[in-house]
Amino acid sequence: MGKSSNTDNITCMFNYKFVLNSETEITIDEGFYENTDKHKFSMMGNALGGAIRSYLKNTSISQEDLLEFMGGVEIEADGKVKQKFKDSSVYISDVSIESSVVNSSLRGLIEKEGTAIDGGSGTAAENQKYTLKCLPLNSKLEFQLEIKSFKGDKKISKLIRTIAEGIESGEIRFGGHKNNDFGRASVENISISEYSFNKVEDLEHYLLCKDVLKYEDYNLGCFRSISEKPYEVSESKKEYFTIEIDGCFPYGVYQSYTLEGDIDSTNGITGIKNGKIPASSLKGLLRHETEKIINTLMPSTDDKDNKVQKKMNTMFGGKDAMGKVRVFDIEAPKDKVEVVRDDKNDKEKADKNPKYIKIDRLTGGKIDKALMTTIENKGKTKIKVNVLKENEEYLFPILLSCINIAQGKLPIGGRTSIGLGIFESNIITLNKEKWDLMKDLQLNGKLRGLLEDYYTKFKGWCSE
Repeated sequence: MGKSSNTDNITCMFNYKFVLNSETEITIDEGFYENTDKHKFSMMGNALGGAIRSYLKNTSISQEDLLEFMGGVEIEADGKVKQKFKDSSVYISDVSIESSVVNSSLRGLIEKEGTAIDGGSGTAAENQKYTLKCLPLNSKLEFQLEIKSFKGDKKISKLIRTIAEGIESGEIRFGGHKNNDFGRASVENISISEYSFNKVEDLEHYLLCKDVLKYEDYNLGCFRSISEKPYEVSESKKEYFTIEIDGCFPYGVYQSYTLEGDIDSTNGITGIKNGKIPASSLKGLLRHETEKIINTLMPSTDDKDNKVQKKMNTMFGGKDAMGKVRVFDIEAPKDKVEVVRDDKNDKEKADKNPKYIKIDRLTGGKIDKALMTTIENKGKTKIKVNVLKENEEYLFPILLSCINIAQGKLPIGGRTSIGLGIFESNIITLNKEKWDLMKDLQLNGKLRGLLEDYYTKFKGWCSE
């Protein structure tokens, strides 16, 4: 650890307490356990440590400092691994999470449902509906970092600032299904305590009185003003290709529906939930389109289906691997689709939501008490998808699908057969470079040439 110019070189214990607010749901996986208090859970500190280490590797931190802080096996200059394991100088506590839902029968959890898509038909796969147990939005997360170093060591402040920025940017996340935009949080408060060891008795006092240490509280803005600048994520180490589409749903995107006489019905299965179109809905669409392309490019063999699924799991993740594509929730457009009815019944005139009548497939007539009242939203929003930069060969099907979404060829959400979910945009952005779809997709257009290059790489990967 680098020493300060402070002539005393006094050994200190630095304590940093983080208080976070969850911006998206946090899925419960093997790294979690339930506390005795209702509505409280904990995530193991080693899981958070792994996320922090992974983020720090993509910054300008030196290998020496990374090992000093996070521990690990030392690598010699010739690339050989030293047998000696270097201990970490940072203690990371378990993450305590208090649910924002206090009256849930699931002890503070909520359930999110989804349906797997059949790659051949593009429809819901039979018996493949799944449920995720999650901690809801606005849950409170707390954890503590304890670091032993020398008084005035500026690297400590630099490390903590880097971790705070990693959480704030969404690169350090909590729980599973991170590629579906779960586990994102924002920093509400950072509390700092610094304890000096001037004599032997100070260590005993510290161990016995840790619970009564005095902390100074800072919000993120104030902490930024007093801390060192974070380790930078250099251009060469940036993790993702970022695809963004600014556009709108001109006709509406499906939100939910209720049946007549069933006021509390929540039987809508896709669309807008909690003011957002779930990332899993968009990811399912991208996955389906990618699978069709792989099936087309891959030569026919006896085990083709297994090979296709292995390729899909490599790209999008599975039980044994984390995917290379990260999809974000889509903020719901704000304007409601309204239908003006010329009806003498004031109650009917007041209800401007679209209505549909369910049809009996056997008789062709309407089903009694099956009038569906839907909620549909239209207006501007943004779509965002990331692909790991080290996997450029995966970019072709994702970029092509995003272009097709922008051109209204791939609708999003539910009830797309009646025209809902069509998205429109003339501009698509790849790593902050904007492309005009009307001009750059022409025969000699630059985006078309870029797509052809990505296609060649993707085709080669499919034939491996």
